[in-house]
Amino acid sequence: PKAAAPKPSNAAPKLSAAAASGGRVVASPLAKKLASELGVDLASIAGSGPGGRITGADIEKAAAGGAPTKKTAVDVPAEPSWVPAEGVVAATPMARVLAKKAKLNLGNIKGTGQFGRVTADDVKIATGEKKPVRKAAAPGAPAPVELPEGLVPFDGMKKA
Repeated sequence: PKAAAPKPSNAAPKLSAAAASGGRVVASPLAKKLASELGVDLASIAGSGPGGRITGADIEKAAAGGAPTKKTAVDVPAEPSWVPAEGVVAATPMARVLAKKAKLNLGNIKGTGQFGRVTADDVKIATGEKKPVRKAAAPGAPAPVELPEGLVPFDGMKKA
């Protein structure tokens, strides 16, 4: 008594948004073969194997209608993933040294590094050693012109 095998699908399964955008779907070779035979979309299945790998059992459950599917909406935390302790200013070691030499309070400097961390460039901008980096202009817009500081003499020719 052999169970009737499902008919292989001639049409290739459509790619989901995650797979079409370049997201890699990790699945075992057996799972890939079963998915193509049963017409199951790999990107819509949550894997139960190591590291979220899709196994043959996951494909069989999906074909039967009982497999857990991936969530389509990504849960974004409302809070940043890292926040320094109360009263602590997140800064790189070099930024701390430069601020100490310039006698600056790191709490008054806006950090542009990862997680709002104060970097050495932020301290140099606060002391005036470095100019802030301008944002790139929109495509097709003329580039901003840097004007020199102070008066520049205009001599057309070098005197001999």
